[in-house]
Amino acid sequence: MNKDINPIQITKHQYSPSVQKQGLQSLKWVVPICIICSLCSIVIAYMWYSSNGLTEYLLLGLNNVAILIVCIFSFYWSLTFQIVRDVINQQEGFPLSSIPYFHSLFTQILCAIQAGLVLGLIEYNSYNQFILILPLTIIEIFLLLYLANVSRQFNIREYGVQRLIIYATSAINLIFLAFAAYYLKKVISQINYQMYQVSSTNIEISFIKIILLVFFILTILVATFNVKKIKVFFVTISYIIVGLCIMAACVNGLLVRRIQSLNLELSSPNGCRFAMQTISETSLKDELQCSQKYLNLDLSPYLPCDQDQQTYEWESNSNIKLGCVNLQCCKAVQNYLFSPINSLTIWINLIIMIGLVQSFNAAILSESTFKKYKMHIVGDGVVFIILLILAILTVCTYNFTPDLQIGIQHALVKEQSVLNQITILPTPVYKNFDKQEKLIGFHNLQSCQQITAVMLQKITFSSDNNQKGIILAIQGTNGQFTILNEVNQQDLSIIVDNDITKEFFQPQTLPFDRILIKGKIEEAENFINNNLYFCSDNPLSADFEILKEFYEIQKKRILEGVSKDAQKYADQAFKFYNIKIVIEDATNFQPIQNSQIEIYDGKFLSQSCQIIKQLESNLYELTTDENGSVTLNNLSQGNSYTIMIYKPNYKRTCSVLDLQRRIPKTNYIFRLTSSIQKHSVRVILEWSSKSLNLDLYGIFKVNEHSCLTGPLSKSCGGMEHISISKEDQHIEILDITQLEPYRYTLFVKRFLTRQESLDLLSKSGINQDWIDSDPHITVYLNELKYPLVEFRLPQITNQQMDRVDMTWMVFQIDGIQSDAPNSIQKMTSEISNDEIKTNTSFKKSYWPNI
Repeated sequence: MNKDINPIQITKHQYSPSVQKQGLQSLKWVVPICIICSLCSIVIAYMWYSSNGLTEYLLLGLNNVAILIVCIFSFYWSLTFQIVRDVINQQEGFPLSSIPYFHSLFTQILCAIQAGLVLGLIEYNSYNQFILILPLTIIEIFLLLYLANVSRQFNIREYGVQRLIIYATSAINLIFLAFAAYYLKKVISQINYQMYQVSSTNIEISFIKIILLVFFILTILVATFNVKKIKVFFVTISYIIVGLCIMAACVNGLLVRRIQSLNLELSSPNGCRFAMQTISETSLKDELQCSQKYLNLDLSPYLPCDQDQQTYEWESNSNIKLGCVNLQCCKAVQNYLFSPINSLTIWINLIIMIGLVQSFNAAILSESTFKKYKMHIVGDGVVFIILLILAILTVCTYNFTPDLQIGIQHALVKEQSVLNQITILPTPVYKNFDKQEKLIGFHNLQSCQQITAVMLQKITFSSDNNQKGIILAIQGTNGQFTILNEVNQQDLSIIVDNDITKEFFQPQTLPFDRILIKGKIEEAENFINNNLYFCSDNPLSADFEILKEFYEIQKKRILEGVSKDAQKYADQAFKFYNIKIVIEDATNFQPIQNSQIEIYDGKFLSQSCQIIKQLESNLYELTTDENGSVTLNNLSQGNSYTIMIYKPNYKRTCSVLDLQRRIPKTNYIFRLTSSIQKHSVRVILEWSSKSLNLDLYGIFKVNEHSCLTGPLSKSCGGMEHISISKEDQHIEILDITQLEPYRYTLFVKRFLTRQESLDLLSKSGINQDWIDSDPHITVYLNELKYPLVEFRLPQITNQQMDRVDMTWMVFQIDGIQSDAPNSIQKMTSEISNDEIKTNTSFKKSYWPNI
């Protein structure tokens, strides 16, 4: 023993020879177990990677190769290492052999990587196929921890191994961060190209970006402190790293759950269809080796496949055909979309585990006072340069990773005008209606005026033959009539039913409204002068047609006898009914408890309903029970009632209980929709049918490219579509969340398969089920608490009743001028029945011209 060395100093940081000897002896049986486990893991990992291509199995195989090398070296070291206590470097205080330091370094790092990969296997349930892989990897972790503990018994140099591990973990984490940045950029590109969404806001990806940036900063900071040997802040930094690791694990776990839902969706035919639709046919062929994207284009638009397997040929700018997607390409598309985001989560797990090892060793290095240490210019300087190069590489990896080299659906998405440079109208403009909730009476309505002030024609209410009754029919274009209370009074009847008023006028191409008034001349004149209003955004463009006829009112006989048959008939004619009302959520059919319902006497028009509370006193106020239902007892037949429904955080709605029919309806279902985001438009299509399948679409054009959203394309250009059904009740919702300065056209198509279309050709009155299903569309804006407008199915002419191909053109929204709809309301047909029979329908356009 060197006599210049104090024996106490020698043993201060060193285990006794007996403990060291026992540690080396134990390696002789621990290491073979580790070798066997690593060999099994290598075989399983590469077998599964070759068949499924999962990133975690590739990394697991590579890491186990490194573990195998370390285990073989450990076995050699246990056989050849000799314990010598008197060979000590007096100046530095460590053995001349550096094997224990490097052994401890590699075992700790490999253990951290293995733990990260195990976390990935557990998160994705990737061990289900080979259940043996999970216990094998966990056993390897404990064996590596034991090897690291044995090598620690020979590390007597003060803080030497901790500094070395911090250097190594900093370098490894910078490399892992470079891989994570690369895959993060690919994921962001896929989301920006609208190939999928992690969630509605993609907030998880934003958190991942922040976490990786903080990891990068902390890694550089720890490495710099280690080079400068500044140990006073290491405990604080270690706590920050541990906290960041916990946060990263939580966000990554949330991201993994989102990915599992995404992967499940992509594995379904419907999800595969939407994913394949985004990628161009050329790119599918060149990049993903999919030989054919569309099938049966020559049978468009009525195809021999189900709707969840149909899409449209957006690559064509002329005649956009429908086709069946090639489901054989689904696996390639799923791997293409799933691989980057799956790899991102795996690299984050590895960064977390390496970060924990780094924080542990940094905490050991910490000292309570600041001390200056001499830097080893060559060693520390070279390490600093290497770390600096890795840091630059990480930054460059994210910033210079190219966007996807693949053709995507819409040119406007490439320009990102829809996603990042959205033109939003600063103040919504309502061309037809203004906010009216705080106004009292119609005299304050800016969009409505008395009919006598708008109509140039003057009505003469005097009869040449002294007749006391008048029948007055008025038709107005480019606007709508509004009355205070549409109810049959004793001496005056007011009718706005189009099925009745259409008998008096010729069909109109412009938007119109009609009203029929019958009764005493004095009552009719008073009604026209004081109660009838006309609402229009441009009153000067309104045009009116008036039909007038006088008649004699028969005098009533006093004490006129009533026969028994007449009395029996009268008793049967005037009945009382119990009306059940159910309130549901329009997005999921769930009943809405504690909804407020107010019942008013009479039938109010949609404009009047906005201010009904200021105009009339309600008859009833009710609250729905836990089933979302209420019952109104003893309502008399022959009357009509207006019902207003509202609840906090929902749009209010207003509708009519019509008991004037011969057999009144006694069960009503009304639906509320939740509030929508600012400057957005929500369109809801509802209908009732067991067989009719209607599709709601929205479309706009950018240059020559059509941006279509509907059942065949669930999102495009800020439009999103969802559809839900419950028995014979159907709802389709189209949200325009990002209103662009383009002209949006909304229309409804009837979906039919090839066989269904051929079956209909042999029937008469094909479109009667359109009428029977009572389809109607409601439009909501964020700024209004009530529906902006409701559209009912327009008239289907006799010539159209037997047409298979029918399109309901509903309305347009001009995003440059306003976010209010302009009514179209017509039924069109482009494809004849003969063209469907002869398989030549693909030559005609299935979509309306816009």
